[in-house]
Amino acid sequence: MQFWQGAMGFQSAIEWGAAPRRACMLDTGDGNYLEVFERDPLPDGPSEQAAILHFCFRAENCEAAVERARAAGAEVTMEPKNVEVFGFPVRIAFVKGPDGEICEFFQNEVL
Repeated sequence: MQFWQGAMGFQSAIEWGAAPRRACMLDTGDGNYLEVFERDPLPDGPSEQAAILHFCFRAENCEAAVERARAAGAEVTMEPKNVEVFGFPVRIAFVKGPDGEICEFFQNEVL
């Protein structure tokens, strides 16, 4: 929860359960929610493979999103850069979440 709230800036809308099996609906700030569930710790520690491979989050400011994630301890795997995706110019960046999931920030005025 700390990563999703601190690094990603999502706000808790409702939480239930108790650690290590908490759950939370996180308001992403645009009318959408990300529902996050804790799981029992793995006996051998965190897995080398993420349970979820990739999230893509629309960002109004790619640089600000990366800096917020970095300040919260996320590993930046690709600094913001301009690319073309689906024929549209976009600004993207990537960070690694707490369970190894890839979080993409996607800035574009058209999509």
